[in-house]
Amino acid sequence: MEKEEFEQAENFWKEYDKKAVKMPQEQVKAKAEEFLKAHKSCALSTASKDCVRCTPIEYTWLDGHLYMLSEGGTKFHALAENEHVCVAVFEPYQGFGQLESIQITGTAKVCTYGTPIYKKVLEVKKIPASAIEKLSHPMYLIDITPQKMELLFSEFKKNGFDSRQAISW
Repeated sequence: MEKEEFEQAENFWKEYDKKAVKMPQEQVKAKAEEFLKAHKSCALSTASKDCVRCTPIEYTWLDGHLYMLSEGGTKFHALAENEHVCVAVFEPYQGFGQLESIQITGTAKVCTYGTPIYKKVLEVKKIPASAIEKLSHPMYLIDITPQKMELLFSEFKKNGFDSRQAISW
């Protein structure tokens, strides 16, 4: 493709959203909260100048943040250089009229054991601190602060809205 074609493809949703029938933001946020609380697995994408990684990982949605416990891996190489991340949470494809997914862009920070938020996440997940302390390696907590969520739910059309809705902070 030529540069202009890439730009046209890149701008598709920007142009589409100008004409889209929008849901009230509080309804979009409520749907996002409901969906994120009902799911536990996601794809976490990280990138740096020489590393791109998409990691399937368990998450906890708590107080407007995604929290992920991890022993390590290539994602930390990218996180050391670039705090910007993207997360996808979705239902398996069942047909075009049954789409359910959220894409989250935001920033990540890594928390070490013993911090107040680390303790709170362990408590919510019902993981005793002693279980973490017994491990032969550290477990890191990735704290993702959403900046934008893009929801794609076919059911929105039933209420007269476009199936794609977004919310930003």
